Amino acid sequence: MTASTGLRKAVEYDDRITVKLAKIQGYEVKEEGPGIIKGQQITIFTLTFTNGSTKPLDLNNVKVTATYGDQERQAETSYFGNLNDFFGTVKPSDSRSAAYGFVLPESGYDDLALRVKFDNEHSTAVFVGSLQ
Repeated sequence: MTASTGLRKAVEYDDRITVKLAKIQGYEVKEEGPGIIKGQQITIFTLTFTNGSTKPLDLNNVKVTATYGDQERQAETSYFGNLNDFFGTVKPSDSRSAAYGFVLPESGYDDLALRVKFDNEHSTAVFVGSLQ
């Protein structure tokens, strides 16, 4: 497993593929409607893949998970708003970003791990740290 030393440090692979946590933002749900929980706190993570390799990078199987706390509790995924998953391929020397939302209790902000698995050739990129 490859891990960054913090939430904002990019994970770089030997073939020059890089995964970076580009942006973190909090959002309180103010809307109402089916499947929407007004007042819910969502943390949105924008991730960026940069393909420095010589081959196209397939992003059709990206899986992003978040855990928090010393017992590594699984954060609930939120598909609120216009969040988008990675898809398609990235040409060499190109990059692509996507946003993933998770419901994180404030008590989980100090001990967070975001894991990004994208294929069977590369180890999981792990970003660990605190949101505060």
